[in-house]
Amino acid sequence: DNKEFIEDIGEMEKMLDVYLAFVSGEGGEKNTFIDMNELILSIINKFRNTKAMIRYSTNDQVSAIQGREQALKRAITNIIANAFNYGKNIAVALESNNNKLEITVDDDGPGIPADKREEVFKAFYRYFTYIAIPPLCLFWMGALYRIQMYGFTEMRVYLIVCGLIVTLCTASLLWKRASFRYMLSFAGIAIALFTYIPKISANDIGIMSQANRMKEIAVSLNLCDKRDGKLAHTAEFVATDSIAASRANELSEAYKYLARELGEAETRQRYGENELPEKYKNRNYSPINHFYLRSVTSIDISEYQTCVRGDFVTSPNVIRIDNRQISCDFKKHFAPYHKLFDQTEDYGELGTTSPFILKTDSCMIVFSSIDYNTETEECKFDVWAVFFK
Repeated sequence: DNKEFIEDIGEMEKMLDVYLAFVSGEGGEKNTFIDMNELILSIINKFRNTKAMIRYSTNDQVSAIQGREQALKRAITNIIANAFNYGKNIAVALESNNNKLEITVDDDGPGIPADKREEVFKAFYRYFTYIAIPPLCLFWMGALYRIQMYGFTEMRVYLIVCGLIVTLCTASLLWKRASFRYMLSFAGIAIALFTYIPKISANDIGIMSQANRMKEIAVSLNLCDKRDGKLAHTAEFVATDSIAASRANELSEAYKYLARELGEAETRQRYGENELPEKYKNRNYSPINHFYLRSVTSIDISEYQTCVRGDFVTSPNVIRIDNRQISCDFKKHFAPYHKLFDQTEDYGELGTTSPFILKTDSCMIVFSSIDYNTETEECKFDVWAVFFK
């Protein structure tokens, strides 16, 4: 009926809350006093509509204990449910003696073979190997695609080694329950080999892979000296399309990896110098430098009578607000500051408010921000206020 259904939902919510608290590291539920006789009866009552027969007995001793109610209920429910899955006659007994409670669940199912009874207590014993296969397949698809596109690095070598260890262990579990001691030994030996043995160490493989990748890209972009195989003509490189630009970025990434592992001087000596323009060295490169007015307290407004703020409409050499129109030569105003804009980092402080202030015969325009294009030397801006005399 609806009452029982609502009670079931409530219990499910409690058990879910306990589980979420457990996996989030909150330590689970607190200990409380539990009447085990009532707890077991409430569990058995939920199986009353099944086809199997269930008998319950108790020795009528004190059955109250202190513990985590939802955790105990979940454990006992799982055991009784398992008995219903494999048997037709189930007997549950609760005995209390010598300050100890003993719960017995017996059924007439086939049971667990004697040599496997200890194994069932190991986590994921029955299904882990099958559950692990889809994630392993996804892992190998992603890892191999990444390596095919960008080559090996030291971390990717270790990733593949760990993937091989997990794959071999999972495969061995499909046919034979292998010893965890042998698995750990194999893992330790594999990691040691790829850490300390020259030529096959993860570091050496990563350097060799990235060097080959860089040379392949350099050849495809005509940036490789045919005599010694080093980088050449990188400073004059201009990408003809987006694919060439992307390849140049990949070349720079490989060069950065080599410089980080070998050092700048050793990398230049072995492979030449990467003098590609900055936009090919950083995938997030933007030619736009952004500057903001940090403070307005140093701006002298004593000779102005009114201040207008609002939604300004700007166009080349014109600012409009309400019914007013202000004509200015913005390009001429920003021209003296191009060198300052070039030398200052994106979002950096210019050290002066002068670029943000444009004065005319009738007013003073204050810019709140300036966006400077380092390639075209164009400036875009937002107007903070206009002060009129």
